[in-house]
Amino acid sequence: MKRTMTTAGLTALGLSVMLVAGCNKESNQTSPVASESGGAASKAPESGQAADKNEQALVRVIAAADAAPMEVIADKNPVFTRVEYKEVTPYKAVPANFDDFAVKPAGDEAAPPLAENSESIMSGRHYTLVIFPEANPAATDKRIALDVIADDLQTPSEGKARVRVINAAAGTDDIEVFLRGQ
Repeated sequence: MKRTMTTAGLTALGLSVMLVAGCNKESNQTSPVASESGGAASKAPESGQAADKNEQALVRVIAAADAAPMEVIADKNPVFTRVEYKEVTPYKAVPANFDDFAVKPAGDEAAPPLAENSESIMSGRHYTLVIFPEANPAATDKRIALDVIADDLQTPSEGKARVRVINAAAGTDDIEVFLRGQ
C-alpha cells in the first residue's frame, strides 16, 4: 500500500532526511564533506581522494532505533563506541574492505550482536550505516536492523539539491515524498 505524506508528516514517522548540496563526485572529491544534523555541524576527517590514497573509506552512523546506547563494530574492531538514539555521527575514516558490521550494546563486550550486516566498503567512498527498528509487529522484544548505504555525493544540477529520505520507521509501507503545493 502506498501512502502520500506531507513533509510535516515525515518527522513524525522517524524518517531521516539528509540534504546534500554542492558536493563533488566521489572519485574526484578533494575537500572533506561537511554535514549538519540536529543543529550540530561536522566535517569528514579527510576528502574522498585522501581516503582513497590511504586505503580508507569514510563511514558515519544514523541511529534511528530507540535503544540504549550502541557500539558499532567493523570486522571485530570498534568504530563508534557510543551511538545514541537519534544521533548522526560525523564521518570517520576506517580501513577499506571491511565486510562485517555489527551493533552491540555500548560497553558490553560479551553481549551478542543486536544486528549484523555483511557489506564491502571501498576506499575513497562515503557510507552511512543506518540502525533502525526491525519491522515485526508480532515480536514482543525490540529488534533492530543494520543497513549499509553507499552515499552518492555527485553534485546536483545548478539550482537543485539532492535529498535522501530513509524510511527508518518500523511497520510503515512505501511512502511518497512531495513538495507542499505541487
